[in-house]
Amino acid sequence: MNWVKCTDMRKQPIFVNIENATSILWNEIEKSSTIAFVNIGGDTIEVTEEPEAIIRGQ
Repeated sequence: MNWVKCTDMRKQPIFVNIENATSILWNEIEKSSTIAFVNIGGDTIEVTEEPEAIIRGQ
C-alpha cells in the first residue's frame, strides 16, 4: 500500500492510502485538495497539500 502523510483542514496529520483514491482535485478557493475514494458512500477527505505533492508522496 502507498500511504502518504497529509494534513487535514484542522491542521491534524492524517495518513491516506492513495492506491484507493479515484481522484485528487485542487480547490483554489479553499486552498485544499479533495481526495475521493471508491466505495458505496463515495467517501472524500480534504487536505491542505496540493495534488502534485500527494502523488509524489511529499
